[in-house]
Order: sequence, then C-alpha cells, then structure tokens
Amino acid sequence: MSDAFTSTLRRQIARATGPDGTLDVERLLQAVNESYLEHARDVRRMTRANALMVEELQEMMQLLQTAAEDRNPLAAAPTPLARAG
Repeated sequence: MSDAFTSTLRRQIARATGPDGTLDVERLLQAVNESYLEHARDVRRMTRANALMVEELQEMMQLLQTAAEDRNPLAAAPTPLARAG
C-alpha cells in the first residue's frame, strides 16, 4: 500500500478489504465519510472553545483595566493594544 496514504486511510482500506482481497468500496466510502464528519465536528468544537476563551480573556482584561483605573487614574489612558483593537 502506498506510503502517500495516511495511516487512517490505510486502516480504512484494510477494514474494507475482504478476506479474498476484494475492496468493498461502499464500506470504504462510509468510513471515509465518517472521518470527514468527525473532523468537521472537531473543528466546530475547537472553534467554539476558542471563541469562549477569547470572550473570557476579554472580560478578564476589562476587569484588570477597571482595577488599574481604580488604583491609578492615569491608567485610564488607552494602551497601545486597546487603541489597536
């Protein structure tokens, strides 16, 4: 089998190959399709997790900025990062 194939694809081909060496194309396509669906679910989960982390970091930065302003009125001046955002 070609080294150009991923280990996942090689495994899927092996599972879709019968004892007589014939390839069950339908079974292979189902396995490949499931891999794509699983990957899409993983991407959605990671995207959502990253968005939540960004929101949490923004809230934390706002709390820190407010605390700094309360301690030092000069801290109320926008920082370079705040101006860029």
